[in-house]
Amino acid sequence: MKRYINSKLIQEEINTKNIKGHDLKIASINGVIYRGDHHTSNVLRKTPAFYGDIKHAILYALQQNKDTYMKAYTTVKPLNLLVISKSNHVMLDTFFREVLLNDIHFNKTVVKITHVILQICVGMINGNMDALDLWDFSVKEVIDYFKYHVDEVPAELYTKIEFIIKNFNTKDIYPSRMSIRPIDKILMKNLKMLFSGYNIHGTWFDASEDPRYFTFGSKNHDDRKHLLCHHVDKYIYKNDSRQDLTCPPSELCIFNPSKYLDIPSIVKIKSKS
Repeated sequence: MKRYINSKLIQEEINTKNIKGHDLKIASINGVIYRGDHHTSNVLRKTPAFYGDIKHAILYALQQNKDTYMKAYTTVKPLNLLVISKSNHVMLDTFFREVLLNDIHFNKTVVKITHVILQICVGMINGNMDALDLWDFSVKEVIDYFKYHVDEVPAELYTKIEFIIKNFNTKDIYPSRMSIRPIDKILMKNLKMLFSGYNIHGTWFDASEDPRYFTFGSKNHDDRKHLLCHHVDKYIYKNDSRQDLTCPPSELCIFNPSKYLDIPSIVKIKSKS
């Protein structure tokens, strides 16, 4: 059984697959993946959840000053993960515009909004943040989607999304993976709906593909100060002392953990008083 102890082992599983006449990069994994949690519950949800190779799962979990438990999950079958890293952005953008938008089974508003979220949260933009494409939506219409068409969204999230769109859409800010978990959950729920029919079981984000992002944890890298996630940390979460709060390391998402993963084994790896 293959254990994904670092992101390189997942990189090795990436191949280009043709879907509806379009090439997309897909990582096909089969083995053990990991998740850092602050509780010992082993319940597997039906909703999308985030995991990783063991190195980055530990790194992400240890941002919190709490007891941390490392959970090891075994896939029950080979899983196809849509690569949402930099190397797949152009192909994925084209797939949205030429395939998903013209699929009669999908609401065009949902397809477009999901594309907008991918630009903001994954950096799927051709250029810097001034190239953010809201399609035919106004900022208010984007916010209204979260207000009226998404369940259980914290009210403060509206303000954060609006602040990001209005204040960070400049040529001086680089698109990057920017993780605000309530937005991530909406994004992954939508991607599950749009891609599950294409035999895709989740997503894979590889931070090492972007040399600016590769220096995760470094405070002195000149390019890092221009990343979107760095600006979100600095101006939206300015009172939070945790480093790289919205700049996550490499991570994968499984759309339906209860269907594709076995109950985990759990090890306590850290305790802080």
